[in-house]
Amino acid sequence: MILSELEAVLRSGIIGTDFTLPVREELNSISIPNDLQFLDLHGITLSEASIEVIHEKSIVIHGSRHLDMGLVTISLEFFLINDSPQMTCTVKFQNEWNPSGLSSWLNHSLSLIQASYTLKDVIFIFASVDSSPVPLDISQISPQPANINQGGHLFASLDINGGVFSTIQKFLGNLTPLYFFVPWTPNEFNGPIEAFLPIELPSTGIVRFVNPKVKIDSNNFGVDLQLQLAMQQDVLLLSGGSSVQSDGNVSFEFLLTGVQKPGQTPSESSGWVDPFGFSGFTIQKFGARIEAGNQGTELSVSGEIMLGNEGDSDTIILAAGASFLIGQAPKALMASIREGSDSPEGFPLSRFVEFFTRVPIGNFFLLQQIRIRELSFYIVSDPAGFSPPTEPEKTYYGLAMKASVSLFGVSCFAALEFQQNKGIKIEGELGIIELGEVLRITDHSGTKGPIFIVDTTQSSEVIAEKGYVYLSARVSLFGITQGVLISALEEGFVCVMDFKVSGISDFQLICHLKNKESFEGRARLIFNFAGQKIEISVNGQSVASLDLGLRVIADVTVSLTKQAFSLRLTAGLSLMGLPDISVNLSYNRPINNLSSLPDAVLQSIRQQAKELFHTSFNDPKILIGLAVEGSIQLVRGAGEILKDVYEKSFEEAANIFLNVRLDAEQAAKAFVEVYSINPADLGEKLKNVGYPVETISKVWQRALGKSPDEMIHDIFNLGFPFIDSAIAMKSIEVNPEDFANVIGELTASAEDIVSGLRIMFWNKNDVDERIANKLKNLNRSALDIAQAFKNRVGLDEKKVASALKSAEFIVNDVATALVHVWDNIVPDNMARIFRYCDYDLQSMSKGIQIAADFDLSKRGIPDPDLLLSFNAVGKALKLYYNMDDINTGIESVFKATPERLAVLFHDIGFSDNDIALHARMKWKWDAQKTYDVFTQHLNVNPSSLKNILSNAHFPEDAIKSISVNNVTSTLGRIFSF
Repeated sequence: MILSELEAVLRSGIIGTDFTLPVREELNSISIPNDLQFLDLHGITLSEASIEVIHEKSIVIHGSRHLDMGLVTISLEFFLINDSPQMTCTVKFQNEWNPSGLSSWLNHSLSLIQASYTLKDVIFIFASVDSSPVPLDISQISPQPANINQGGHLFASLDINGGVFSTIQKFLGNLTPLYFFVPWTPNEFNGPIEAFLPIELPSTGIVRFVNPKVKIDSNNFGVDLQLQLAMQQDVLLLSGGSSVQSDGNVSFEFLLTGVQKPGQTPSESSGWVDPFGFSGFTIQKFGARIEAGNQGTELSVSGEIMLGNEGDSDTIILAAGASFLIGQAPKALMASIREGSDSPEGFPLSRFVEFFTRVPIGNFFLLQQIRIRELSFYIVSDPAGFSPPTEPEKTYYGLAMKASVSLFGVSCFAALEFQQNKGIKIEGELGIIELGEVLRITDHSGTKGPIFIVDTTQSSEVIAEKGYVYLSARVSLFGITQGVLISALEEGFVCVMDFKVSGISDFQLICHLKNKESFEGRARLIFNFAGQKIEISVNGQSVASLDLGLRVIADVTVSLTKQAFSLRLTAGLSLMGLPDISVNLSYNRPINNLSSLPDAVLQSIRQQAKELFHTSFNDPKILIGLAVEGSIQLVRGAGEILKDVYEKSFEEAANIFLNVRLDAEQAAKAFVEVYSINPADLGEKLKNVGYPVETISKVWQRALGKSPDEMIHDIFNLGFPFIDSAIAMKSIEVNPEDFANVIGELTASAEDIVSGLRIMFWNKNDVDERIANKLKNLNRSALDIAQAFKNRVGLDEKKVASALKSAEFIVNDVATALVHVWDNIVPDNMARIFRYCDYDLQSMSKGIQIAADFDLSKRGIPDPDLLLSFNAVGKALKLYYNMDDINTGIESVFKATPERLAVLFHDIGFSDNDIALHARMKWKWDAQKTYDVFTQHLNVNPSSLKNILSNAHFPEDAIKSISVNNVTSTLGRIFSF
């Protein structure tokens, strides 16, 4: 739909000075929730209505109406989103209106601060869809929302008086009236409300209050604002406010957010550089919180100071925080010093000493070799923890100390933490230690230094992963690497040890030590038997070899107690179609070297293979199948072995190759060179053996040495089903265009051709249009093509119509095909299909006429005077066209009098005013003619015709001179072109 079409629909709802929202299919996209039906928008009638188009983007209807809450003015603004109508509704109340749900919520919420309120200037706004544009007539709303989301919304001004709010106003100045804009439904309101003051507050001394806003919730009342604090020549920017909780506690909190220097614009969160004129310092963070309640008044402060200048590589950050009840010992203390530029090396201790003493000691070797990344501690006695004002998202518990330093080039990290009622946590980490290419010490992963952790505070899931005690280390010395990963659990220690053994891929032994009494280790071994082969013979002839490589896998279990030692090894070799080989070794005496295991396993495998494989390869399918999957290597070609060793015929060899899926090139070579099959006869022979056409195509192509495009006729001539042949040609990469050109020489059905071309053109964007064009060139009818597209591809009627239009079938053929193939092509559906295909007005009219005639015929309804078809075409055209266009469209398929058209326009829902205007402008009727037709054929009450004719701008003298007697007017017959 376009805006002019929407305008025509809406104008049909204006009768005189009243407007009623039309009940039309075009407006079904406008959804109104059940809880907003008190507005009765779908049945709404506005008095003194007016309509205007705004900037060709929306249509606004203004009017008034009496609701239960009194007289209201209503503005309906309609617009299009994704070509579908949507709307906003703005309701302004003449009398003061306090919605009951909102009133009861405000009464409860403001009782926290013993305050009363008054609501004024209430406006209700409804939007039918998310991200709707803001209605044009609510400019007084401040601040303006960017858009309106779906549902109801309420705007009002709010005056609050008394209680704590009056006390706040004595300090900040007048804060009323406040304005708020909230989502709202008539059923209930649960808050919260964020109300704004539309004017700036006056300055008080060195303090200026900016952007105050009041936040009201069912359990909390607060005032948020920004402060501009003039400190000498600098202006500090702070944000914060105060709040009253439901338990009576009151809190005040402010946070430094920026600084404005002389001659500069305010900067956000860059810190206060050179505070009070002290150079080399920057207060980066500062926050304070005061909480007053039954337990007393608690003060919390925190902040950070940077030593040095922004951008320097050796800045230092000092941080501190504290919390205490006034008159009592601190509840929380914290302090830290850390490197400011995120350098992994940290800052030298000499830098810190120089800054505070101003004594240059840069050459003092010891102080240079001690570098600090972080030193910190905190102690919190409150079980509820401490959240610093500058870090409200973090909570600190118990006692903790942390150090991250570098001593003479070796980095160290240590942390100690006590958490009340939870336990202790200790962490330690060294940096990676490397000495040339000889020694390297890391953690078990090799990516960082050795790690040691003791942690009793973790959840059971974390304990299951790392244990209460965790050690991770790896040492490489002279090319020999040994790693260890130890976890201490409640039932004992778990240790992971790395091993390198000749003849075995590197592996890990997972060990469990329980109560110093028993030890158990388990490992999965992969033997490295590279170059070790087992020869395979059939009938005394060597045919293949099996390279063991990494195929042999074993599970090892080591058990050790004070009294006994046990090592158990179970190895296996499995190949499809062959008996499994299993090796079981057991040692009850300690062994000092695992390198003897590979030789023992290999010897056992060779012996068993000789015994078990003796008869297995009597079946050639097993031999060739293992060769195809790469498990064994043939010493000769597969064809030679089958013919010379197993004495198999061509048919038997072909079946074996088919079953094991031998590569097409090898199969073709065997058939032609070994079995001397004529390449020209190979396709037919393989078909007789039972080969599918796709496999034949690949083998035959290689045997003939032809290009894919040269194989098209050969494949079709084999006589396989059309679809199977198409799939085969796709597999050998036949050019789709060459395939399409050959189709004309075949006697395939339209459905087969559609399926075949679809397979060949599957990755083309215009595949269906190309197929339709090809089939038309092959003299296939639009009906055959439509049926084929529906049955074989499952295309819907819109896409089929589009493809037929692209193939330049005439409109009659397209419409006739659609009504015969689909059962639901009534006139309205035909209009939607042709609209989708972008047919012009005349073509659409013809298509709708064909649909109407076919529908009437199918239902056995006679239409000798064409009136039913005539009306159906007009009704369907009205879905997308205005009256002038419908007039043109109708005249392209029917010959009918203007009188007959006037009746049609009346029957399909056009207003009498619009028909009269059309009659005067299009048909050049005078007032008398219009009067005659309207009273005789449209059954319009003569008493209302004066206004209708006047609205259509007929001359007043012509209206006054109308004769009301002897009205004679005929409708005339309808003819079809």
